[in-house]
Amino acid sequence: MADLSLHVQAVRATVEPEAEDGTRFNISFSGDNGVVATVSLSREALFTLGVECVQHVPNIAPELQSADSAVAEAYRGQVRGLARLSNSNWQRLLRELDTGTLICFLWFMKDAEILQRALSNLSQRAAEMLMEDMEARWHGQDPDQVPEVEARQGREAVDRVLAAWRKLHESGALEHN
Repeated sequence: MADLSLHVQAVRATVEPEAEDGTRFNISFSGDNGVVATVSLSREALFTLGVECVQHVPNIAPELQSADSAVAEAYRGQVRGLARLSNSNWQRLLRELDTGTLICFLWFMKDAEILQRALSNLSQRAAEMLMEDMEARWHGQDPDQVPEVEARQGREAVDRVLAAWRKLHESGALEHN
């Protein structure tokens, strides 16, 4: 087997969603010689690639931030429809979530409408405590600019919210809007 290596001065990576639901992405790597490779990756594979590149190829880390942002937006897109839930359905959903999940979810979403809908379906004191806990935990950090470990917590919170919503939906516990 021949050993093949490619030497470039700089590597750039661009990421574009392949599927509208955020499950697949095209990532193109290019260097000073032009395009080196374009691959189609699942959301999970894109995360793994991003983590490996950050650990092993320091020059590529800044370029992959756009990949992380694209994947984060795909996650956010899955749950933006929650803003249209009725108040009673929001209350049912909130009862299914632990405080830690809710804090991570609302922080990761970066969506004022979803934040407002969640807070308006809590008691005033519970909403105040939630906001205090969010500030204490995240200190105003942008979820798109945090280390992978913290970004993963946000994505996992989105997954838990979706799982709770699906459970309620499948059980027939949600009212039809």
